[in-house]
Amino acid sequence: MKHHHHFDLRTKGFIVSAAILLIVAAISVGLAVTNSGENKRLHAMDVKYRMIRQVYPQIAAWSDSSYYLNPEFAERETVKLEAQELVVKDAEVLLKQKQREAKEAENILKKLKKD
Repeated sequence: MKHHHHFDLRTKGFIVSAAILLIVAAISVGLAVTNSGENKRLHAMDVKYRMIRQVYPQIAAWSDSSYYLNPEFAERETVKLEAQELVVKDAEVLLKQKQREAKEAENILKKLKKD
């Protein structure tokens, strides 16, 4: 007696359906993981904003009103202010570096004058 194993039309449909369900499940898990990370980030931002609102209510009110009046303008201004802050911080780092270099050069000059 021989056993023949083969796929008929009903079995092929079951396998294709199972593969599609597996792919959909994998995509769903991936989206859930991504959304979980985003939700953690949003929760942290919410807590930070609420803290600022408690300590500096006038600034929080200004921020709220500015955003609700014109969200696009508020975003552009925020990006501009952040870029300006980065430029200032870079300039401060460069200034400190140049001051250290000048101090080192001054020390070398004093040492050479002593010799």
